[in-house]
Amino acid sequence: MFESIDKEAVLNISENTKFAIPGQLVALLGVMYILKDNVSLDLLLMGFVTHIFLMASRVIIRQNYAHDKKKFLILYSLSTSLSGIAWGCVLFFIGNLSAEYHLLLFAIFIGLVSGALFTLGEVFYLYMTYSVPILGMSIVWFFSHGDNEIYKVTGYLGIFAFFYYISAAKKYNTNFVKALYEKKEKEKVVDELKEKSNIFELLFEHSVMGALIIEDGKFVQCNQKSVKMIGASSKEELLNITPDEISPQYQSDGRLSSEKAKEMIQIALDEGKHHFEWLYKKVDGKLFLADVNMSSIMLNAKRVLYVSWRDITEEKKLKNNLKHLAHHDSLTNLPNRVLFNDRLEQAIIKSNRSQLKLAVFFIDLDKFKPINDSLGHEVGDDVLIKVSRLLRSSLRDEDTLARIGGDEFTIIMENIADTKDVTTIADKLIKALHAPVVVGVHSLDLSLSIGISIYPQDADNAKMLLKLADEAMYDAKDSGRDNYKFYTKGNS
Repeated sequence: MFESIDKEAVLNISENTKFAIPGQLVALLGVMYILKDNVSLDLLLMGFVTHIFLMASRVIIRQNYAHDKKKFLILYSLSTSLSGIAWGCVLFFIGNLSAEYHLLLFAIFIGLVSGALFTLGEVFYLYMTYSVPILGMSIVWFFSHGDNEIYKVTGYLGIFAFFYYISAAKKYNTNFVKALYEKKEKEKVVDELKEKSNIFELLFEHSVMGALIIEDGKFVQCNQKSVKMIGASSKEELLNITPDEISPQYQSDGRLSSEKAKEMIQIALDEGKHHFEWLYKKVDGKLFLADVNMSSIMLNAKRVLYVSWRDITEEKKLKNNLKHLAHHDSLTNLPNRVLFNDRLEQAIIKSNRSQLKLAVFFIDLDKFKPINDSLGHEVGDDVLIKVSRLLRSSLRDEDTLARIGGDEFTIIMENIADTKDVTTIADKLIKALHAPVVVGVHSLDLSLSIGISIYPQDADNAKMLLKLADEAMYDAKDSGRDNYKFYTKGNS
């Protein structure tokens, strides 16, 4: 039984005791005044002491057992039962009073029962222990004096009052329980929201990524990681900076930061989130690239942008370096075979659009193997580096020079309107190595054998163009080296 009673109801009744005692004391003094001329002094004092004792017991119970629900309810119900019986017995111990005094006493009893509804009504059975003895004994007394019509009517009024207050107590108790349940449900929701808020703040602050909240174009919240990334001295400094102030005028793609930012924000608002890269500017003016995740969320009933971001400058450099290494010769830093083939495919596509020819040069460095074998690989590597520079200086800016392996180089020459342009470049390349190549203390005489194929007259694909240029190169070697040959069908 006690388990079903909410502890908050017990605490409320305990608190209400201090308001109920004065009311009962006033009622007691009123009853004593009515009875002073009709009841012996001893009986009057005994009744007074009894009621004072019962009221004092409730104060003591309140002070000592308010937080022990079971003991409080047992002791408090015992006290209220005795108090109710004591009040109910008053009518049985009085002398000959006029009907007006009897009715006045009954009115006082109704007042006590009414007052008890507001102090004890939260626990139905506790209210019943107090009100039932008062009303029940009053009804018995009035009907036992049925020779008086006024008493009989009062008895019926007592029965009505009895059922009315039982109904009122049930309703009061039900409403209290409902209100208490709703209150607890609201508190539960509030507690859950607080817990979620605390979790969000904890994750927000301790995120390994920078975190920002933007509202109406301003930073309203940031974590310490963001402060460190932007180079600010404190959160306050960062929150006083506008988003525009931490962006350079132009982004990496050449677009105005202000215009591109509007587009990124609009995408995030329309789609709920957006992932992109952004060039930022630190407080000291240094630029860095960041990977940005921007989400549109509701926070405190407002639409805001939640931004998580991380510095990817070094990561991007490493990625670009790896990409460069994958497509370039590690010794000469020239494009390797993979990048050469890709550029040749692209060059063929452009040639088809422009209707201009392109040439593929296949170059072999004469006399390199004896030098490499006799002087060592270090000297051989230096020779290749210097030769690559000499070749590069003989070409146009738009031409591609690649090293595809050992002492073999290739060239893509685009936008050829006249074949004489090809021979001009070929002559420059041959002459570039007529002067000795100096490596340390060694002065080395080298030469080139060059084979050339033309697109589209010799072949219509990259693989065949390279193959035919290679064949033409061997023809140049067979013709005494230090010269170039165009591919002809007779070469093969």
